[in-house]
Amino acid sequence: MSIHQRNQIVKKLTFSIDLYYNELMKIKEFLVIFWTAVLVMGTFPLYGEFAAGTIIEKVVCRADPGQSYALYLPPGYPGDKKWPIIYALDAGARGAVPLQNFKPAAEKYGYIVVGSNNARNGPWEPIDRAVRTMWSDTQSRFSIDHNRVYTTGFSGGARMASIVKYIVKQQVTGVIGCGAGLNTNLKPGMIKPEIYYGMVGLQDFNYREMMKLDNDFDAAGVVHRILVFDGDHRWPPQEYCLQAVEWMEINAIKKGLRKKDESLAADLYKKALDRAKHLEQSKDIFYAVSAYEAGEQLFSGLKDVIEFKNKALQLKNSKEYKQFQKEEKKRDKKDTEFLRIFIQVTQKLKNTTSANLPRLETVLRELKFRYLQKEANRTGKSANKYDAALARRLLTDLSIKMNQEGNDCMQKGDSHRAALFFEIAARAGSERPNLFYNLACAYSRTRNKKKALDSLRQAIKKGFNNREYLKLDKDLDFIRNEKEFKEIIREIDDK
Repeated sequence: MSIHQRNQIVKKLTFSIDLYYNELMKIKEFLVIFWTAVLVMGTFPLYGEFAAGTIIEKVVCRADPGQSYALYLPPGYPGDKKWPIIYALDAGARGAVPLQNFKPAAEKYGYIVVGSNNARNGPWEPIDRAVRTMWSDTQSRFSIDHNRVYTTGFSGGARMASIVKYIVKQQVTGVIGCGAGLNTNLKPGMIKPEIYYGMVGLQDFNYREMMKLDNDFDAAGVVHRILVFDGDHRWPPQEYCLQAVEWMEINAIKKGLRKKDESLAADLYKKALDRAKHLEQSKDIFYAVSAYEAGEQLFSGLKDVIEFKNKALQLKNSKEYKQFQKEEKKRDKKDTEFLRIFIQVTQKLKNTTSANLPRLETVLRELKFRYLQKEANRTGKSANKYDAALARRLLTDLSIKMNQEGNDCMQKGDSHRAALFFEIAARAGSERPNLFYNLACAYSRTRNKKKALDSLRQAIKKGFNNREYLKLDKDLDFIRNEKEFKEIIREIDDK
């Protein structure tokens, strides 16, 4: 209760004892609610208004109420020390999502983690504002170890995470980039003196970019690690986020930023060696070599790294490693060739008059679409997971590019051309509901009732459930009074 409120109560006492009694009852009611909340929260200690050990989805910035971030304070916070912090930027402004993935690591190693609810892929001005505001608010609000400030991001957020130090004009200790590399204006050497831990899915369309970044960092002398996991374009699972934080922990020990811990170093050394051996036993020779080399670099100066070094050299001279390198070069060429075809076909479709647009099946043949689908879905002993991953990356890339072209055409009112682009995008990214929704909008604008409703049904089947879009989107006006459309609305409302 504020001083002003207490003064008001005192004044009221001179006029009415009944009013005083009512105020006391309000205080009692507040205390009952407060202590009930504390009991419900169980073991989560409070720091001011924030509970430690749990994710708080929205903390409003004091200087700008339009900005907010998700927050995780580790158990034991604040104590009598400064705490390392991770600033997270999600491509879709989902602040709590990265916190879920980093929570086990933050809990184990004592990190504050914050994720912006405003920063997304673009445009620039809102990102700049979100980063500056979140930074300023957290720096003044929490007990932060300024020698251990890290940034992380996914996709476009990863690119922004790489330039946070330039936005806030403060030094950052390390960057954890997920699903994408550096900002387009940032050269690899400009990361220094930060260290960099990158993570990318084998099926991520940005896989090649991250592999190139690995080589570029080598040339620029940047301390780094690029980890490949079996997945697509998404935030890495918790186990890989934990590895990223552990990598930062060991580097912090080496740089004297945290107290030396022989037990921790020994434990993480064994874990790194076991992971490398597992990759070797799984016949993932290329990634086993990468893991052994990373272990040698990470623990050099702390532990005897001869086992890491010898294993890496042994595998590099193996027949399997050389065969993989040969096949990887073929995949690189295939990747480049398909991207050339995608550009060529896209330009052809953009330059063709609306009256002469080709049939969908003709375009799919030019894109070698069936071959890519076959490779992507290949299974069994004869299947090569790296070839399949390449095909899936190419299909995802094709879907994204064609969806973007379709959106451009819709903005220009070129609905027939948009429908063709969206058809290709939907075929290539068949599990993404928004692609079918876009297709339904395009067909509605071309007054193709059947295809519009069929596409909308597909969107709903695959998970589209945005009621506001369905009820207000003018692109769907042509089918809005149809019986089937009304049934679709009712189905969603009933869920």
